[in-house]
Amino acid sequence: MGHEHLFGVNAPDRSVRAVNAVGSRIPVLRYVGIQGCIGVNSDAVTRAVLLAHLDRLDELGVKVLNMAEAARLVTQWRPPTRAVVLTFDIDQPCLAWLGPILAERSMGATAFVTTALIAGGTHSAETLPPNPLTWSDVVALRDAGFEVASSGHTRTTVKSASSVEVLDELLMSKALLEDAMGTPVLSFAVPPGWSGQHSAKGVAVSGFTSAVVDASGVWCVGDGTYAVPRITVTADFDLDGVLASRNGAPAAPAAPRDRLRAALALGGRSAPIYSPTVSFRRTMFSVDVLSGEASTPAAAPTVPAPRTGIAVVRMHGRPIGQVEVDTATPWTLETLADRVRQRAWTQLRREIDAHLAADEIRPVDDPAELSAVAEHVCASRFAVDPASEPMVSVIVTTMDNEEVCARTIRHVLASSYRNFEVLVVDNRPKGSALRASLTRAGLLSNRVRVVDEPRQGLSCARNMGIAHAAGEIIAIIDDDVTVDRLWLAALVGHFVADPEVGCVTGGILPAEVEAPAQVWLEQYSGYHRGYDIQRFDIGPNRPDDAIYPYNAGRFGSGANVAFRADVLRGLGGFSEDLGAGTPAEGCEDIDILRRVVTSGSRLVYEPAAMVWHAHRRVAGQVRRTLYRYGVGLSAMLTRWLLESPQVRRDMLAKFSRGARYLLSSDSNKNENKTQTFPSELTRVELLGVAFGPGLLLRSRRVTRKKGKLDLSGPVQPA
Repeated sequence: MGHEHLFGVNAPDRSVRAVNAVGSRIPVLRYVGIQGCIGVNSDAVTRAVLLAHLDRLDELGVKVLNMAEAARLVTQWRPPTRAVVLTFDIDQPCLAWLGPILAERSMGATAFVTTALIAGGTHSAETLPPNPLTWSDVVALRDAGFEVASSGHTRTTVKSASSVEVLDELLMSKALLEDAMGTPVLSFAVPPGWSGQHSAKGVAVSGFTSAVVDASGVWCVGDGTYAVPRITVTADFDLDGVLASRNGAPAAPAAPRDRLRAALALGGRSAPIYSPTVSFRRTMFSVDVLSGEASTPAAAPTVPAPRTGIAVVRMHGRPIGQVEVDTATPWTLETLADRVRQRAWTQLRREIDAHLAADEIRPVDDPAELSAVAEHVCASRFAVDPASEPMVSVIVTTMDNEEVCARTIRHVLASSYRNFEVLVVDNRPKGSALRASLTRAGLLSNRVRVVDEPRQGLSCARNMGIAHAAGEIIAIIDDDVTVDRLWLAALVGHFVADPEVGCVTGGILPAEVEAPAQVWLEQYSGYHRGYDIQRFDIGPNRPDDAIYPYNAGRFGSGANVAFRADVLRGLGGFSEDLGAGTPAEGCEDIDILRRVVTSGSRLVYEPAAMVWHAHRRVAGQVRRTLYRYGVGLSAMLTRWLLESPQVRRDMLAKFSRGARYLLSSDSNKNENKTQTFPSELTRVELLGVAFGPGLLLRSRRVTRKKGKLDLSGPVQPA
């Protein structure tokens, strides 16, 4: 298969606009608490008052709706003559008793919950309210007849949040509720302090069909906008007065400010929305459809569990593609393997047949027959003759990340390939607890050593590892990856088979898909380059690419890469004026990959050399990451322009095509961004691009003061 992006499927082509369909005809009542619940709001009413309100509504023949019903009727232009929307903002489990009463009266109601305040979840806040809701309580509310809706994840104040963080709040809360209940979440209660463009556009893009706004009204699918506030119900609430002033009265026109706000929020055009019935959360798996061996890189199950998984499908250990699989029904790794085998049989039949043909095995007619060929010798096996296994030095650079680093080392030590050493480079050795932590974990040995590098910067740390590496091959990984058992064997095989190979990169998959920020990082570029082996050089394996080899990101990433040691040392290692920890921020890995290829060596991308990377969950962190990528990109390009007159002429000749690659929405770089990808992230990246050249010059001044390592040969351990 060619390049297949993990999370690049676009949402359905629908549109959302702020509306004025109800006008002031349907009041939206807000109950902020029921007396008797622990820690309720001072505006809480008694059960008797609430039941008296329901009796009065019943007596007057008023239709009582939940928010989703009201939005649906409004958009169909069929609002009831006399109606009211009933909503509750309660984060304690004290509403279920009301469900049967509402059902008996054919009344609807919406319960708005804040997902981080629900106990027992993977994403629960550190501090919870007294007697908090649990995820079982949420399901019980749904089963009692309530529309369960979102009032955000943490209810962050929008005045202090970027549009990226607002969208993160919306998508996170929606996904958690949908995964917990298995039903769409359509309504949103805008938290206090949210207003204007951030919240209006965020609600639309996230796939909610309506949003109540305590200060300025309700948004839902349709045309225009209207300013009906959600009315807070207190003990002395005048229900009859509200009904008399609202129901049957002429619709109040939208305030000019609200109309302008709606136009600005949605850019004066229809905005495609995220599917309201599909959560983005996924559990990641690896499944061999021949042996039935299945695993997950997740450290622990998440709560609520995602209802969909992504399985990397393998045959004899080699990945051939990926499929989505249902995880909503109970599963074990054994039963999951059967589900994946059935799904792969329908979606990856061509790849399955191609693998069998390469092994000279006749095609099978039924997926159950696949297990019969599990023991067959694979033509693309990763085994290297033990007598000639080259020594590999695995370099892991780290800084103040002892626990995560220890987990990565354990996975490396479990590799099927055995002739290797691990060099852990501590980039903040002063006061570091790394040695003590690894000693307590029983990980330090003749095979695992710690090397100090006080000079700050990822490139400096990697070069220190290179200086101490004893292996013929040097493999480099980040300290927060989970390596596959066959990872090293898959890398080494190409060096043994082809003396022209100077570098091998591997596949990088997300270890989890638990937060919008992780999806955005995959949509931005991702680190995975598909399931086909790819070869690159400046000769017969030069691709038909107008900006090759300057779009070196297609080669792979420094989070999972191996080099022939003499090639890497001959190039002087990593450029120390690039990379994390320098003013130039990043792209030291892309720089070295391009230099390997232009030096005359061959570079191979091997998807079977697979690692799982823990993408950052926090929206602010991915925002910072994309800024750093932008800085690193233009800093690296500036460095190349200064490299030689020949390179400069070649780059300038390709400038216009490179600019289109960076900026065009349909370029290979940007084509996987869906409607939920925040435009702010693109702006932040381009801001970084603007600063990169100047920051490279600053980085060079800093680097000159550090001095440079001698990489001519391995330093003998003390």
